[in-house]
Amino acid sequence: MKKVLLWVGALVVAGVIVAVWYLRPCVPAIADDAKASGKTVVDFPQTASNAFDAMDGGIALTEEETKGRNT
Repeated sequence: MKKVLLWVGALVVAGVIVAVWYLRPCVPAIADDAKASGKTVVDFPQTASNAFDAMDGGIALTEEETKGRNT
């Protein structure tokens, strides 16, 4: 009798797991504004502007370091 109850309990737990897995809400992939308008990575080149120089404490950065900071 104990084995039967154990198997029934195991089947109930497995059924609940399967039900939760298949009935979970499916969230559709949300495209951001850039993807929705057909933009790609090529449309957003790196910039070497000096927008963050004051934040760096006035240290001299190369162009590559500035681009890295801006990303």
